[in-house]
Amino acid sequence: MLAYDLDLRCNRLSKTEVLLSLNSMLLEAAGAGRTTVADCGRSPQPEWDVLEEIRLLGNLENRRGKLLQIILSGQQELDRKLEAPEFRQLKQRIALRCALRGFTVLEMRPT
Repeated sequence: MLAYDLDLRCNRLSKTEVLLSLNSMLLEAAGAGRTTVADCGRSPQPEWDVLEEIRLLGNLENRRGKLLQIILSGQQELDRKLEAPEFRQLKQRIALRCALRGFTVLEMRPT
């Protein structure tokens, strides 16, 4: 989906070709001082293979650092899923993790 969203210049027939094209585009953007951000959705329970692909995308880097900033958002189920041992490597790569709480009755009161 990134290949389509970023309009990558490749035929999108193989994962290798897509990754090479993505890496090239990210290097070009970083060289121009631009940050590329991928918002990987708000699925409450993404499957293991999807989370593994997201983790692997986080490996794209140059000498200065990561080429792709990834935003992963979800429900409390995602937070619990990231606590599982098989997601240890993904969890280690998360730079910022937070949980939003619901409003209290007082906070919802009109002023």
